[in-house]
Amino acid sequence: MQRLLQLISACIYLSVGITSLMMATKNILARSFLPFHAAASGNSWDSVDDGLQAVILAILRISGLGFLVVGLQLTLFPIVNFFVPLPFVLVISPVLSLTYCFGLFIVNYRLHLQTGAATPWKGSLYAVALIAIGIVISIVENHL
Repeated sequence: MQRLLQLISACIYLSVGITSLMMATKNILARSFLPFHAAASGNSWDSVDDGLQAVILAILRISGLGFLVVGLQLTLFPIVNFFVPLPFVLVISPVLSLTYCFGLFIVNYRLHLQTGAATPWKGSLYAVALIAIGIVISIVENHL
């Protein structure tokens, strides 16, 4: 039963981790703001002056680095946990990822409320829910 729970939590973490790695790539390699940014701002990329474009791209890359950290953490964590199950790592690593995803949810949801743009707040909320479920399963698994 313990191995089954470990496999379930690993699959949950891996699904969020792989999605985060894809978002990291998208943000780090971005050459303009994302479509929902255009909708929220009411501006096209070409209408934004060069200095502001540089700032926006820098912020996108910082966001991409956050996704990269979450992605690496959630893809490597299950592998490490399989070979070296440490109770501290079992919870703290996903909690750090949960913190980033929850912050992402808040920022995207507020932007949605302020502008009506279709921001990806639901995706962030799904990630929060999945990581929280994974944490609960990991805790239960550790106490069996």
